[in-house]
Amino acid sequence: MRTHITARHTDISQGFRSSITNDLEGLTRIFSRINAADVIIAVDAGTPIAEITVRLNHHVFFAKSEGASLTQAFAVALEKAERQIRKYKGKLVGRRTVEHKVIDEVEEEEAIMEEAESVA
Repeated sequence: MRTHITARHTDISQGFRSSITNDLEGLTRIFSRINAADVIIAVDAGTPIAEITVRLNHHVFFAKSEGASLTQAFAVALEKAERQIRKYKGKLVGRRTVEHKVIDEVEEEEAIMEEAESVA
């Protein structure tokens, strides 16, 4: 996964940069098809802001948060992005299981109808 970190109107330490990179790599445990992640850490009028953009093949997830500190703002934005990715993955997985259940139910109904016709 490609990671790009930008600091606007502030400086961030190398340790915080590596922490951001490690946390973003953790998103690949949730969904392995993440192509890139862009992080913007900014201070706007004294308010720390973190923005995270996660890119998949055909989807883009965006999370923005303000906090008392840069690390807190990043942590909240990461939670938001993680929640969006989990929801998207749940929809993908749910779509497959629902289709199988519907097909199984239709097959069961057809078998019951055939039995009823053969008995009658």
